[in-house]
Amino acid sequence: MLIGNGSNNSTRSSNTQSQDTSITANVKASLIRDNQIDAFNIKVTTYYGVVTLNGYVTDAAQISKSIKHASTITGVKRVTSNLIIINQ
Repeated sequence: MLIGNGSNNSTRSSNTQSQDTSITANVKASLIRDNQIDAFNIKVTTYYGVVTLNGYVTDAAQISKSIKHASTITGVKRVTSNLIIINQ
């Protein structure tokens, strides 16, 4: 018996999910290694190789550096930054 319509368009394969998880971990590790970025205020998510950065930083330089770090990771297709500058 087959249940459903057989379409898997809305479900990522386990291989894609694994690649996205690896990309997320590598981006986060790269951000943490940079002592000029407060990586703990940045949430990293990856979906089909597209990395999204969400959170708060203290200046524009941190945004630029965060995007650069994410862009250098193998498998990243694009980086979207939703980072916001806050005054501390």
